[in-house]
Amino acid sequence: MAKSHCNRGNIQYGVSSNIGRRSYQQDDYVIRDNFFGLPDCYLFAVFDGHGSEGAKVSGFAKKMLPELLLQVKDIFVRDPVIALKNVFAALNAKLNDTPSIDTYMSGTTAVVVIILSRKMVVCCLGDSKAVLGQRSSSGIDPVQLTTDHNCTVQTEYDRVISFGSRVDKMENSED
Repeated sequence: MAKSHCNRGNIQYGVSSNIGRRSYQQDDYVIRDNFFGLPDCYLFAVFDGHGSEGAKVSGFAKKMLPELLLQVKDIFVRDPVIALKNVFAALNAKLNDTPSIDTYMSGTTAVVVIILSRKMVVCCLGDSKAVLGQRSSSGIDPVQLTTDHNCTVQTEYDRVISFGSRVDKMENSED
C-alpha cells in the first residue's frame, strides 16, 4: 500500500493506494500543484480501471487528462463544464484511436477535482467518489461531493440505454 500526504497553505491532501484482491493495480491518480501555471490551482483526479485492460485505460487517462486540460485553460476559466465535457470527449476519442488498448470490455471511472482560488470544480464519470474533509467543532466531517453513475440507478440506466448502449451483468467477472 502506498501513502503520501501534503500540506500547502489551506489545502491538505493525502493519497493511499491499495491493490485489493488483484495481483496488479488497475487504479491510478494525478495530483498537480500550481496547475495551469497558477499558484492557487490544484488538480486531483482518480481513475478506477475495470476489465482486462483497465490498468492501461486508467494509465492512459492519467497521462492525457492534464495535457488535455492545459489545452483548454482559457475555456476552463470561463466555463469549466464545457471545458471538462470537451476534455473527456477528446480523451475518449484518443483512447478509442489507440490500438494498443482494447476498450471493448475495459474502461475506467474518473473523478476530477480542480481547485482554482476559492472555487472548486468537481467532475465524476462512473462510481468513484470525491469526499471533502470539512473542519467542524467535532473535528473533520466527510462531505460527499459526487453521485455515483452506475446502472443500478434507474436514471443512469435509462441514460445509457438512450444512447443506444447495452447493459449486461457479467458472470464471474473480476469487477
